[in-house]
Amino acid sequence: MDRNGLTGLLLIMMLVVAYYTIMSPQMKPPKNDTGEIANTDSIAQPEDEKPAAISEWDQLPDSLSNIEKDSIIALKSQERFSDFGPFTKGTEKIIKVKTDKFTIELNSKGAQIHKATLNEYKTFDSLPLPIIHPDKRANCFLAFDYDHKLIYTDSLFFETKANSEIVVTGTDTQEVVFSIPISKDRFLEQIYTFTGDNYRIGYANRFVGLNDKIRNSNFEMEWNQVLPKTEQSVKNMRLKSGIVYRYKSGDMEWMSKEDEVLDKATSSSLSWISYKSQFFSSALMSEEGFKAKMAVATPKDVDDVNKLMSSTLFLDFKKRANETYHEFNIFMGPNEYNTLSSYDVGLQKQMDLGWWIIKYINIGTIYIFKLLEQTISNYGLIIILFAVVIKVVLFPLTRKSFISMAKVRVLNQSDEMKALDEKYKEDPTKLQQEKMALYRQMGANPLGGCLPQLLQMPLLFAMFFFFPQSIELRQKSFLWAHDLSTYDSILDLGFSIPFYGDHVSLFTLLMAAAIYINTFITQKAQPATGPNAQMKYLAYIFPLIFVVFLNNYSAGLSIYYFTSTLISILQTTAIRYSQNDDKILADLRKVAKAKKKGKVKKSKMEQWIETQQKKQQELSRQRSQQNNTKNRRDRRKK
Repeated sequence: MDRNGLTGLLLIMMLVVAYYTIMSPQMKPPKNDTGEIANTDSIAQPEDEKPAAISEWDQLPDSLSNIEKDSIIALKSQERFSDFGPFTKGTEKIIKVKTDKFTIELNSKGAQIHKATLNEYKTFDSLPLPIIHPDKRANCFLAFDYDHKLIYTDSLFFETKANSEIVVTGTDTQEVVFSIPISKDRFLEQIYTFTGDNYRIGYANRFVGLNDKIRNSNFEMEWNQVLPKTEQSVKNMRLKSGIVYRYKSGDMEWMSKEDEVLDKATSSSLSWISYKSQFFSSALMSEEGFKAKMAVATPKDVDDVNKLMSSTLFLDFKKRANETYHEFNIFMGPNEYNTLSSYDVGLQKQMDLGWWIIKYINIGTIYIFKLLEQTISNYGLIIILFAVVIKVVLFPLTRKSFISMAKVRVLNQSDEMKALDEKYKEDPTKLQQEKMALYRQMGANPLGGCLPQLLQMPLLFAMFFFFPQSIELRQKSFLWAHDLSTYDSILDLGFSIPFYGDHVSLFTLLMAAAIYINTFITQKAQPATGPNAQMKYLAYIFPLIFVVFLNNYSAGLSIYYFTSTLISILQTTAIRYSQNDDKILADLRKVAKAKKKGKVKKSKMEQWIETQQKKQQELSRQRSQQNNTKNRRDRRKK
């Protein structure tokens, strides 16, 4: 190289040093003087804004020699990444780890999980089920301030001594260590610990000998994932997908909305964040806790992607001699109640099992299903048997409801009721009052048929929550339904009907037909007049509503409702033919006579009604007296 070339090279190097010294971005300390996080805006910049490693020669003039280009690249990397500059160049190495539960690919660039599939599950089209989908928008990396430089680990090539393929089975454990060895005593490590029979992965970051150049006592972790479509209906997946997070206090929150981008920053420490899909989830758990800023989005007009999830975790370093570190547990697996419960951090609470008593009904249902599957392999038969057991247990309530309605029906056709209709036909209000008095006198309760049904409603609602997210039903077939966790389509329409969908679900039609027949039979036992009369014809609308809104729901839910309704029809028919209207009316008249003689103790409900009536009469009497007194005073004044 001649003198002019050397001078030019030195000038270029000086300009590069001056530029990056002046323009180098600085990280604002995340904590203020009181130790609280002062700014929760993410320092993890978008890919096109982050300082990238200079590794391509075509960015430099062609007139420079290879040695000159290498020198400039090394200098630029040093300025951008400080001691981490040499590790911005390298070759990616993929480490494949296979356990009993999943198969994972780790990438040495960024020391991050590149891809993960679950071994025991398949997608709806029989492909390996991705729990972490390889996508340019999906990554997990650290961001920290080192020597006044922003370091992003996804730009660094880590070294590892691990084999390219690792198999871990049973209770065996295996560590995979990725390292950035700045020197013998100064290095950054990311460590993954796998156990053969566990969905949990240990994950730790170690900063050894770097404390002198790490400015802050905390750092950030960026975690982005693309949740792919794994089920037949991406619409149903999105309804059950979102970010679930739990505060260290035990409170939980949920982020999910179908068509909008939602973001939120937490003000209190979290114990875990979970990216939950309909049947599977991946979660980051930390005993130390962390604050976070999260975002969830649903891509529009895209059917092969469920949701986009993103979190920025604000982490505190744990310190010991010449070392700072942070430890996590990573969960990647099915949303199965017992599996999630086994980690003892409340992960099972991310399953939407309903509120209050409905939640406990569903937890009990899970254990009943687990018990039944030990002897019955077909889940369609398990659902039918479960429905039979429930209806047998609830039969006393069903019988009581039918008999109560039969009493009202028979009484409405009696001579006593016809006499009232004739006597007070000009005064509907008085007629209704006299009818209610006759009901009480003869021991017939117009609402008696409703109360037993209301007591069964929590169970019906519980099944509505249970079946669409029960992984036990996933890809279990029965008759023409190939997957009981989603809809059974016997006809694809080729076009979509609003609210209904683009297919015909046969189990939904069968369920609606059974509900219609049961409604028809039940309405015969309802009084033609009275409090229930206005609801008589409204009940026929419900089967149509079920056809429209349950067409896209779980076939298992339709099978349960169909079986349950079919048994109700049989029970109602059996009870109806075992009853004699003449005997019912005779019994009612006996009750009325006994009450008149004081031989029958009035029920608490009757006593309460009579008490309220007396109070109302007394109040009316007092008001009448006050009005009379006021009128007399007014007349005296005149």
